[in-house]
Amino acid sequence: SSAPEIILSVIELMRNRFHAGELGSGTIVGSAAFNLLVIVAVCMAAIPAGESRQVKDLGVFLATAVFSFFAYAWLVVILVFVTPDIVDLWEALVTFLMLPVLIWTSYMIDVGGFRNLWLRLKGFGANKGSNEQVAEKEVRPLLKRRKSIAAHHMQAMRPVNRG
Repeated sequence: SSAPEIILSVIELMRNRFHAGELGSGTIVGSAAFNLLVIVAVCMAAIPAGESRQVKDLGVFLATAVFSFFAYAWLVVILVFVTPDIVDLWEALVTFLMLPVLIWTSYMIDVGGFRNLWLRLKGFGANKGSNEQVAEKEVRPLLKRRKSIAAHHMQAMRPVNRG
């Protein structure tokens, strides 16, 4: 849904020889923030009274949230502090390359790649039993605790959902 704003901003940057113009990054950031807030609001309003929903796997959701925050902070840093009102080629490339990093990170979280890496770094599997045994003893209790915290949060949010 942000494609028109992105295209307009790119055209404006090219016409202004990579100097920020009147549309600038504010158009894209504002559009993304509006879309995020409206989508969340509509999803919350669509839940029938007395029911609740929760995110089943917070890993990819949290990665996306962290990357979103980083993207906003990155824009502020490059457009206010590093090269005010100018987008250098290296800034554009770093910004563009963050998308594949987000996709790879989300994929690794989704398939459990980071958990397996963490187990290997901790030395699990070599002398403490198989990954499944270690998961039963050490990883699953952490996941249950996280789900318990999420369930507690959803219970606290139920009055908000009913409003």
